[in-house]
Amino acid sequence: MINVNVADSIYCSPFNLVCQAIEWWASAASWAQAVLSALAIYWAARIAIQQHRRDLFQRVSVIYQLLKVTCSVAAANSEQMDQCARKESPFSADVEYFNQLVQSLKQVPLQELPDGRLTHVVAGITRFAEKAGALFTYADSRGKGNVPPSNTTAKECGEHVKWLWHFHAQAVAVRIDYERKLVVFGFPGYWKWLRRKRKISKAPIEPEITVK
Repeated sequence: MINVNVADSIYCSPFNLVCQAIEWWASAASWAQAVLSALAIYWAARIAIQQHRRDLFQRVSVIYQLLKVTCSVAAANSEQMDQCARKESPFSADVEYFNQLVQSLKQVPLQELPDGRLTHVVAGITRFAEKAGALFTYADSRGKGNVPPSNTTAKECGEHVKWLWHFHAQAVAVRIDYERKLVVFGFPGYWKWLRRKRKISKAPIEPEITVK
């Protein structure tokens, strides 16, 4: 009579790469299941975090675009006012559009901003945009009577616009931070982001505005 000890049986993987007893294979299967479960949990959490970051970036981008448009329109109107003051010609601009931008900023709930750093930025740009808007409205009303803006008014408006761009630079820094959270180090998107960050860091705070 021949006794067969199943515990001593040897099983091999395809191509005989690994040959072990059945207990080893059972233990390996348990470890593999545990590792795969951990990886599944990790990737599920990572996907959820990445989606949350994308949502935050989208919210930051919406606020940033409103700030950027407000600053750009204010800078264009200010440059036009400065030219009118130097040429002694009446000032005319779409003041109503700019005032609508200011009203949109005033309606932004500061307590619901996606990043606390934007609170100071939005409040600051709203304040100086409102001051610039009052000067635009004043100069536009005088322009309808063919009265050019004074150099003092143009200079005061220019000072307000400088403050707008300084607050805008802070908004750019916040947006860049959120862009960084969406890219992975070493991947093409990361190097694209890095080049963009370096380009922005070298750019002047107040961009050149040309009015034709």
